[in-house]
Amino acid sequence: MMLFNKIAGLVAIFIMVSIGVSQAETTSEVWPSGRKGNIGVGADWNPVNFGAGPLAKYWATENIGVQGTFTALGGFTGYALRGIYGFDNELLIAGQKVTPYAGLGYASASRKDTYAGLGGSADITYSGSGIQIFGGAEGRLLNWGPNWYFTGEAIYSPLELKGSYVYETTILGTKQSLSQNVSIPYSSFGIAMSLVYYFK
Repeated sequence: MMLFNKIAGLVAIFIMVSIGVSQAETTSEVWPSGRKGNIGVGADWNPVNFGAGPLAKYWATENIGVQGTFTALGGFTGYALRGIYGFDNELLIAGQKVTPYAGLGYASASRKDTYAGLGGSADITYSGSGIQIFGGAEGRLLNWGPNWYFTGEAIYSPLELKGSYVYETTILGTKQSLSQNVSIPYSSFGIAMSLVYYFK
């Protein structure tokens, strides 16, 4: 399953980027005044590795942007720092014009839990970090006003969340301290959706 998730994530991102490069149209409807200088704030939701939280985005040029996301609610907490390349092309998806994007970033995730081991239990924090590859599309919510945008994307983030703890137990009448290394599942392939308000 882990290998399948990795392959599926890479395929989804490759398809998204390939479509974006091959479909050339004007960007006047999605970005009527261009991307450059836009600062966005909003909320991000990942239904696979269940989590949600705030995000901030800045387009330094017409094609290059940066984004920071903090996951504060759900099964995991963490953050991601990203570099984004926004394509100049427009796609028509379900009657909605959007512009594709892709990028690379650094992600970190953690989760607190109680782990029961041989003869005892203890609180433990699982954590992991690594690269994040992503590709998606961004469009305007015209019914909400000119500054509201939405995104949908595929994410490949091969994190391993590991932890260890020490607990005391009694073996043959003698108290001993035992160390236990543990890990929990984290899907390397995910999807995310966000709602962004841009200050222009």
